[in-house]
Amino acid sequence: MVEVARRWPGAAAAALLGVVLAMCYAPVVFAGKSLQAPLYTASAVVPGGPWGYAGRRPANTFDVDLATPAFYEWPLNRYIGRVLRSGELPLWNPHQGAGVPVVANYSTRVFFPFQMALDVSPPALWDFFFLLRLWAAGWLTYRFLSRAGLGWTAAVFGGLGYMLSGAFVWFINLEQYVNAAMALPLWFLAVESFVARPDARRSAWAALAVGLNLLAGQPEITLYGLTAGGLYGVVRWRSGHRLRVPIRRAMVWVVVAVSTGFALAAVQLFPFAAHLPNAHHLHRSGGDMGVRDPAPPILAIQIFVPSFYELPTFLRTKPDNGSWDQVGGYAGVLAAFLLLAGLGAAPWRASPAGRAPLIFFGALAAWLLLKNFGLPPFDWIGYLPFFDQVWTPRWGGPTWCFAVAAGSSFGLQRLLETPPTATRRARILLVAAGLLVLVSTLAAKGFTALAPLQDAYWEFIWPGAIGGSLLAATVVGFATIALWQCRGAGLAVALLALLVIERWLPIPRGYPPLLLTLRFAPVGLGLAAVAFVVLRRPPAAVGSAVVALAVGLALDPFAPLGLPRRADPAAAPPVVRVLKGLARHDRIMGDARVLAPNYASVFGLYDVRHVDALAVDWFHRFVEEGLETHPRRWWHALWFVGDPERPPRSPALAPDAAAPTRLEQDLRARLRGYSLLGVRYIVAPRGMDLNRAAAGEADRFPLVYDGEALVYENRAALPRAFVATRWEAAAGPAAARARALSPDFDPRVSAVIEDASAGAGGSGGVATIAEYRPTRVRLEVDLDGAGLVVLSDTFYPGWRASVDGRPAPIHRVNGVFRGVFVDGGRHEVMMRFLPSSQMWGLGVSAAALLVVAALAFRVPHGPPRAR
Repeated sequence: MVEVARRWPGAAAAALLGVVLAMCYAPVVFAGKSLQAPLYTASAVVPGGPWGYAGRRPANTFDVDLATPAFYEWPLNRYIGRVLRSGELPLWNPHQGAGVPVVANYSTRVFFPFQMALDVSPPALWDFFFLLRLWAAGWLTYRFLSRAGLGWTAAVFGGLGYMLSGAFVWFINLEQYVNAAMALPLWFLAVESFVARPDARRSAWAALAVGLNLLAGQPEITLYGLTAGGLYGVVRWRSGHRLRVPIRRAMVWVVVAVSTGFALAAVQLFPFAAHLPNAHHLHRSGGDMGVRDPAPPILAIQIFVPSFYELPTFLRTKPDNGSWDQVGGYAGVLAAFLLLAGLGAAPWRASPAGRAPLIFFGALAAWLLLKNFGLPPFDWIGYLPFFDQVWTPRWGGPTWCFAVAAGSSFGLQRLLETPPTATRRARILLVAAGLLVLVSTLAAKGFTALAPLQDAYWEFIWPGAIGGSLLAATVVGFATIALWQCRGAGLAVALLALLVIERWLPIPRGYPPLLLTLRFAPVGLGLAAVAFVVLRRPPAAVGSAVVALAVGLALDPFAPLGLPRRADPAAAPPVVRVLKGLARHDRIMGDARVLAPNYASVFGLYDVRHVDALAVDWFHRFVEEGLETHPRRWWHALWFVGDPERPPRSPALAPDAAAPTRLEQDLRARLRGYSLLGVRYIVAPRGMDLNRAAAGEADRFPLVYDGEALVYENRAALPRAFVATRWEAAAGPAAARARALSPDFDPRVSAVIEDASAGAGGSGGVATIAEYRPTRVRLEVDLDGAGLVVLSDTFYPGWRASVDGRPAPIHRVNGVFRGVFVDGGRHEVMMRFLPSSQMWGLGVSAAALLVVAALAFRVPHGPPRAR
């Protein structure tokens, strides 16, 4: 391996990263297990899991928001992929809410190339895309560190450290997160190359890195990542790189790179910017999101011992953060030890080129972590413009995880370049002792928090908290001895093996307590292999490593609980076929446990429920005022899922079996709003009787399907398209909604508009949906006289209408819908979604791509002149 690494360092690094990744995720790579979030839940389509699934399930020790990848991202990936395969752009999704823009939601990741490849692929391949992200992140980190002048061992250590950090392992199926985390080292690589030689070609690569980071899907991560990379470039320039061009020319290339990078992402940024004034979201400029809800200090131990709180948790159907979200990732003790040892144990003059980056990455990681735990003045950055909109405990994770990985590599390089003197050994021992004191202190606080849970969860606490803490101490001890005793290849093997062992243990697998304990068998054998390396006994080291690998691979097949078998989370049950036959264009509503929100996008149904990152504001207000009786918690504001929230019930009050469900209460209290939206069918799990509080036969919802789920009909629902022969005027959307939802308003013949005078037309008419596609709707209408043709889809800028081929304005109707005035007779009304922001974005991105190509292949004319 040493000879291969010397002759083909890049290929050897890529191969090693791939082999380690396959070992760590062997059940996924070789045994058909899955990392797809909907398979971890019990109610994505029908209660009990995917229809027809009979495989094992995990013990739910995943203390993270799994609802976002399961109910928001996964079904949208399927929808976007279907639209892309049809040859169209997924600009609009009519299947959730009353229609929502797709690209403008940003976290949909529509134009990120890696995501596009995943979306158009069969879901059976998605697990391999998940793992490919980790490999790409590790490879790009290796390339960055290698380009920065680090040796093979240190660069590979950083690649492995970032690839197996908590930013990826904990959030492996939260794609907006890991896309941005994967793109981050590409930006640092581009900055390193640019600072070394700021010219047209490197400006092009920097622009490409900026554009890809912006397209990755999570602007909060990207803000911190791009800022950190820019600061790194300044540090690198000031600390060692001598510019080969005049400073003014270098600054010109900086401006070209950044502006071209933003232009590359215009296809995403322009619709996003146009949507923000029309959107309801939680990240208002000038708000307190940048400093809100810091992580509790008792969670700090997870940075070093990620398995510490490996306890059973609840299944999330809404975006409720767990301890993983509040920490944002983990780095383990070995990376932290090498970073600190590089700072404190190596002589100050050792490896001067790497000293400034080491200090920078150490300071960056420390600053972000202290900010995340709410310590002033470190959290003051959360008051700055743009930064005040970022909740960093989760979204800052990739930046600080990368900083620790890179910093540990620079620290290791400094240690490798210093002779093993007695002073060096003493300093290493002091660093190890200091780190162990810190980890022990944090662990003691953590055990205080676990004390009330010991009786109920001791079988989880023992392997996770106690075993994980002992492993952390052992790793620091072994690393200290290796740095004392080993040099060259032996030290490289020992440290890389320790890193893999430490990072293998906390990978979430959903094991029961016995298997969590048995994980320490391969860990112990792996540590024995490291000991034999330190003792210079290669045959024994190889034998122990082989046995450790075999034992580790043998655990999963015998686990009764664990990662689920790879299957289609959206396998269609019979109720889907029934609804498609009954509903056609009518909308559905349901309990959160059946056809979870956004899964209508997979099946081609139309669900009034929705999960969005940036909801259309007037539709969001309509839901609050016309469909719900109680407000949602602020962090659930964008999740209308069919699980109405209520104030906490007094424990003294026993549940009333005859009382209506919360969903039925909202349906009956807000039936006018649901009917106005065309919600004709209501889906409920078996056992949920929506008629137990009905006052009489006329008040009942007829049951039209009784199978694996129940389907009720709302006969008061309006058709999706209808004709209003009278229209009233309102001062704005709020007044229009209030009037449309008032008891004395008849929505079957009347409408409320905001930009025209009140009036009346003929006596009636019929509107029929003749063609319905995501970005094109064709209506055939027949009116006795003039009328307002209403489509109960969300009014939104970018929709354009024509009547018999002639352009016609679209009016906002009832504060939320689209309407077009039509004269009497037979007509064809066409509505198309073609927002100017998207067209401008496509044009600017295409032009920027040409600029990048021109810069990348520009031939320099002679050597640069030094000034």
